[in-house]
Order: sequence, then structure tokens, then C-alpha cells
Amino acid sequence: MPNPNHLTKVQRGIISNVLQTRYAESERQAALRMAGQTQVEWAGERMHNEPHEANQSDGDMEVESALSDMQSEAFKGLTAAMDRIHGAAYGICVDCKEPIAFERLRAQPDALRCLACETIFEARRV
Repeated sequence: MPNPNHLTKVQRGIISNVLQTRYAESERQAALRMAGQTQVEWAGERMHNEPHEANQSDGDMEVESALSDMQSEAFKGLTAAMDRIHGAAYGICVDCKEPIAFERLRAQPDALRCLACETIFEARRV
């Protein structure tokens, strides 16, 4: 049976700091990209301005949309990890129920799977 307390208080603090830093950086980048608008306002403006912007191709709009989607998913992942960082389930792989290595969590604090299970998960998605 895996130990849900495999991370020390210091390790959780380090990971929590990484989460907060990444969240703040993501917010800063989003604010710069959207010039202070909400995501809905920003998307609406892009849709209304598209006919007037001859330089912006459909490909550019797709890239902007994909970036927005990726950013939204990143926020969700970071927020969820921040919500569960101090719980017993944080750092336990959702697939094999074994502890996720501290180094992996420090590099990717919103990770839900250990490296082995993530590799299998990603291979199945392709």
C-alpha cells in the first residue's frame, strides 16, 4: 500500500511555491495577450475584427484559439493541483496508485500520473 505522506512538508512547500509561481506567470502572460479583457471579450473581439484584418489568416486564428485553449487547460491543471496539494491524494498516481517522484512533481506539479503511467497514457492518446 503506497504511503500518501510520501512527500515531506518541505517538499510540499517547494511544490506549492512552484505552483503559485507558474500560476502567476500564466496569468501575467494571459493578461498581456488579451490586453486586460476577459477571455470571452478577447475571443469576441477577434471574431468581429477578423473580416477587417486582411493580414490575419485562418491559420493565425487557429493558432490563437489553440493557445487560448492550452492556456485554459493549464490554468485548470494548476488550480486543481493547488486545491489538492495538501491532501493525502496529491502526488499519488491516479492509475497505479503509487507515489509520483518528487522530482517529477517539482518539474510538473499538476501531474496526475507517475512517469511510467503517463507514458502509457500518452501512447494511447496518439
